[in-house]
Amino acid sequence: MLNVLLLMKLALDFLSAQRGAAFVLCLLVSLFIVVRTRVVAIDNPGAMRALVAFLVVTLMAYLQSGSTDQAVKYLGLALLAVAIPLYLKHHPTEHILASATTLLWANLLFSAVCILRSMAAGLYGEREFQPFEHANLFGSYILSAVPLLFVVESRTGFSWTYRLILIVLAWASTSTGTGVLSLLLLVNFSRISSAALIRTVLMSVLLVVASESVLRFANPELHVKIFSPFSFFTDFGWNTLFLAARSGYSLYDFGPEYSSSLTWRIYAYVVFLSHVASSPMFDIIFGAGFSGYQSIWNGYMPHNDFILTLVDFGLVGIGVLTYVLLRSTRFVLHHPELIGLVPIVVFRLMFENNIYSFYLMSSLVINASFLVMAYRSAR
Repeated sequence: MLNVLLLMKLALDFLSAQRGAAFVLCLLVSLFIVVRTRVVAIDNPGAMRALVAFLVVTLMAYLQSGSTDQAVKYLGLALLAVAIPLYLKHHPTEHILASATTLLWANLLFSAVCILRSMAAGLYGEREFQPFEHANLFGSYILSAVPLLFVVESRTGFSWTYRLILIVLAWASTSTGTGVLSLLLLVNFSRISSAALIRTVLMSVLLVVASESVLRFANPELHVKIFSPFSFFTDFGWNTLFLAARSGYSLYDFGPEYSSSLTWRIYAYVVFLSHVASSPMFDIIFGAGFSGYQSIWNGYMPHNDFILTLVDFGLVGIGVLTYVLLRSTRFVLHHPELIGLVPIVVFRLMFENNIYSFYLMSSLVINASFLVMAYRSAR
């Protein structure tokens, strides 16, 4: 029954714009589980602390903004985070693995359908993947299936088939960040020593430094896209940028050579952080509430979920997010094959807006729950 409900959710997410129906379906999934298991207690103290802190942040954001719609969706995420592990806890490992395999294939199939439909409609060149609001959000959804990949591989071992399909879909999403992060799936971290990992990072840094000189002459357009943020800061300096950000100065007024998407993101960070620095202490601690970012920079989001969390949920919200990430990292470090998940999640949070997309975050909660419970049930 749970598989059917989750497959229906995926179908709604990928193939229709009925986000409200998908939300209601998630609530039905949670209620089905609570009634079926008849268990409402969480036997993990750390998870309980994170849940309580999340609910406190949600309550404060609601009191600040009065947004019932967002508050209900965040409460729905909390309910899913409780219900899915409770359900999986009462099922054997083989059942969890079979369900994860079905959901992984559904994610891959629906992603491919979404891409093919965009091509057929002549929208692929415009980077439109209906019903997703933009290509980067579609890319994040593709990456949210990675936890399911690791669940499947816990039974089958390292699978080139699944990984290559995910990489192809990631690049086909036209989201550069998604494509780059998907390349981590080419690495079998369980077979790499710490020393080899450090050498790989150092070699990557040297490669970036060397490519800067090559691209400057070989491909100036790509050079601007990748390296313009560095010249942006060296040409103007922090003081000038902070003054420009506080006055609402547009990035495009600095010149076309600084118009890359990465430079836009970094300038947005300066804009939002300068706003936080000048905010009342109460807002710094508790945030401006749901969608508080809309009053800062003509309604634009900062393309950074850490900064978005700081603006809307304050230092308390950042503390909760950091706690969850640290707990997740500790879990991953006990299973070396999962190490690639850490940079995928952290960098996706650093360069995109994800936390206000219920359909994306709910899938991430569901898939992460499958991963955690699959590993725990196998012990």
